[in-house]
Amino acid sequence: MLQLKSRILVGCLISLGLSHVAVLAQTLPAHVFSQGVERAKVLLVDKAARQAHLIEIQDDQPVNVRSYTDLLFGENDGPKITAGDKKTPEGVYQVARYLSGAELDARYGAGAFPLNYPNPVDRIEGRAGSGIWLHGRDDADREKIVTRGCVAFTNPDIAGLKDILTENTPVVLASRINYVSEPEYVREREQLLGLLDDYLEAWRTGDFAALDGLLHSEFRVGGKDRAAWLERKQWIHQAVPQRVINAQDIQVLREDKDQVMYQYTQSYCADNIYTRGTKQLYFKVQDGQLKLVTERFSPLPTLPMDEARLSNFMSTWLQSWNDNDIQNYIRHYSPQFKDSKGRDLAGYKAYKAGVFRQRPDQRIGIEQVRVTPLRGNKYQLEFTQTYTSRAYRDKGKKTLIVNGCQDELRIEKETWAAL
Repeated sequence: MLQLKSRILVGCLISLGLSHVAVLAQTLPAHVFSQGVERAKVLLVDKAARQAHLIEIQDDQPVNVRSYTDLLFGENDGPKITAGDKKTPEGVYQVARYLSGAELDARYGAGAFPLNYPNPVDRIEGRAGSGIWLHGRDDADREKIVTRGCVAFTNPDIAGLKDILTENTPVVLASRINYVSEPEYVREREQLLGLLDDYLEAWRTGDFAALDGLLHSEFRVGGKDRAAWLERKQWIHQAVPQRVINAQDIQVLREDKDQVMYQYTQSYCADNIYTRGTKQLYFKVQDGQLKLVTERFSPLPTLPMDEARLSNFMSTWLQSWNDNDIQNYIRHYSPQFKDSKGRDLAGYKAYKAGVFRQRPDQRIGIEQVRVTPLRGNKYQLEFTQTYTSRAYRDKGKKTLIVNGCQDELRIEKETWAAL
């Protein structure tokens, strides 16, 4: 069961007659949602309550593992708009780095975590300023009760966060944390994840009318406005009509009902193209619906070659050959396949079907397989192949050029040389 553990005892609240205080037991923060996340951390800051909560996602369950009180905020109320307005921003941010107390002026205390303010949405909407940090405080200055826009923790708390917050840890700065019942949380989670599904499906299938309908009127990415971005997507779709786009480790972070950021690991696979990275989508409400304002992609190292996937492909290809199963055998070949004699896939299938009929006892073995990654999602497989039947036998070096995404691997080219 999803559960946010509260430090507030319901019985104490009732006995004190604090009926106006929200009872947090059996409720969830409607700011942190996830799918496929085993473990992750999010710092959720409540400006109104002057508190922060370290939320740990545990198998897609948000759990409050620690709370921080006695926080200081900007001198003036409301979200930050301009440089020098002495307001604390409201939105979804990330830790940029850590600065030790030895590197800082005494007013920042035991350490500091600069945030990525202004974030991409702030920049599009013209919010200005910089230097928004989570930091400690000068214990010698007991009269200080506000900041110039930062969030100030006690020094023991900021020192403890040093071993918890890492680069890119999400920090949600909320005007007020909204707690909801578990059924409401589940409904909101499904709606938010459904919006991401709509975006990915429109992109995968090239439904540009649907994709256009998801974009905010102020949409911008890398200097491209809405029309230019859509034109670029359409050009890519025409050039590479087949693609596989996957989203994993999805986090959905919401400042309030007006602003949502999706973060996930994206893999994009198409003909001769494979990319993997962290994708961030920033949505804001327009005309009562969340619309995409901007997106950001940060490349990650390409995953090591998936030997298990290639091994399984080779195994099923070989098994279909040994089973004389021409239909299954041909499914391992690309529609663009050409053999060493220039036969296309239809011609190769007709040739192989004849061989299968003539040699129902054929047995093929392979050994000494060597895999060489080429580019994108293409691999070269080289191995020694032995072929035996009552009518014919040989031994040779076989080379396959295999291309494809995930479980869609196909043989594009095949050569054989006698040994």
